[in-house]
Amino acid sequence: MLATLGCRGRVEQCNELVSHLNASAKEMEALRPNGDDLEQSAEVTRQMVGVAQRAVGRLVSLDLADPHLQAQAAAYKDVLDGMARGTERLAAHIEGMAKLEMQANGPATAKLEATRRTIEGACAKLTSDCRKVIDVMATVPTDPSESEFAGVLNGYAAGLESLALGSPLDRLVSDHVIAIREFEKLIEDAAELQHKADEGRVDLDAIIVQEQKLVSEINRYCVGPETPTQEAR
Repeated sequence: MLATLGCRGRVEQCNELVSHLNASAKEMEALRPNGDDLEQSAEVTRQMVGVAQRAVGRLVSLDLADPHLQAQAAAYKDVLDGMARGTERLAAHIEGMAKLEMQANGPATAKLEATRRTIEGACAKLTSDCRKVIDVMATVPTDPSESEFAGVLNGYAAGLESLALGSPLDRLVSDHVIAIREFEKLIEDAAELQHKADEGRVDLDAIIVQEQKLVSEINRYCVGPETPTQEAR
């Protein structure tokens, strides 16, 4: 948090600026995204966008006569504008990941399992074609890691696609391959969004560093060099 100010001559303007910034800081600090819950994380990140935008509005509304405070407020507004834009992009990435997660856990998994069970039902009587399919199915790891999953699905689909099968099993396997490829695409899209979200967090970290420098500058200007140990955010 910004220091409690006791400056001489410009105390009123300093306190006005600091009170606006501290109000926004308290709002932001109260928001806690949960990395294990994408829907909650997306919602909280959206709320952060609103906090940054309201903070910009507060700064614009200030009537600061002190030229140095005007410059610091303008610099802080630029930082908050960048924070709002970056957080908006991050929220969009997380929302996209949440939608993909819902699709993967719902209809995509249901389709994958349904097409697999259809093949198993058709192969209740073991034929030479069914043996080929079952042999490919047996190569799939039962519990691949998250990083391996897309590669496992790709290898599984490619193995089924390589089979020469007679009707109607060829159609059933083709339907299953479509479901596998769709699930694989979901995983790839989610990985791409995760990469963009990670990059966005790095950018936001850099903006926060700028904000902290401005906080220190405002504290030094308003409090003065005689209290260098005042608490800063």
